[in-house]
Amino acid sequence: QLLLLATMTINNIHLKREINRTAFISSLPTELRCKIFSFVEASDHLLPPCLLLSHVTHSWRQEIMACSE
Repeated sequence: QLLLLATMTINNIHLKREINRTAFISSLPTELRCKIFSFVEASDHLLPPCLLLSHVTHSWRQEIMACSE
């Protein structure tokens, strides 16, 4: 039963990533997305903007980390 749950969770993650890849912003070049991310300003949140954005999707997290290097 635990193995079934783990398999379902992995499949769900893959499905979400596939759906995210079809979003309009995903069709933009990585360089442009990095430029857009750089315009995000601090808001009332306690966390820095890059940390907030990194929680949107797996690919955004990877890109934000790459942009900050």
